[in-house]
Amino acid sequence: MKTTMRGVLLGVEETSTQLQDRLMRKYGFMVRNAFQRLLASDVKVGELERRLSAETGLPLRYAKDAVAEAQQLIASQTALVKEHLELWKRREKKTAERIHQIMKKDLRSRKLAGLQRKLEKQQRQGTFYQHHADCGTFPWS
Repeated sequence: MKTTMRGVLLGVEETSTQLQDRLMRKYGFMVRNAFQRLLASDVKVGELERRLSAETGLPLRYAKDAVAEAQQLIASQTALVKEHLELWKRREKKTAERIHQIMKKDLRSRKLAGLQRKLEKQQRQGTFYQHHADCGTFPWS
């Protein structure tokens, strides 16, 4: 388990700021690269860590952290796609029930056309997220 402590650096010189910026750029590169490689599943984690460390010139500890962050990002995005899918399926079900109730009462109701368009939209969204869940992709990446 890692613990992060926040702090404020007082009296930081311009050269120190530039070094920190360069370090953060390299770390961001490692996270993005690890994310893409893990999605492609073309390398093992240990090999990926060593390659990232060699490419950036940073210690292996940084590469391990970047790969772990990318793995957590993939896990959270996968869970988020599933949540969105469940959300749209629930909305679709609720709208279908409302349509059914209105059709029982009055077939010529003005609400019926709007609810049917709403149901079609919800079905499209459900299909969209179902496709991403089946393929293991993310719509926002």
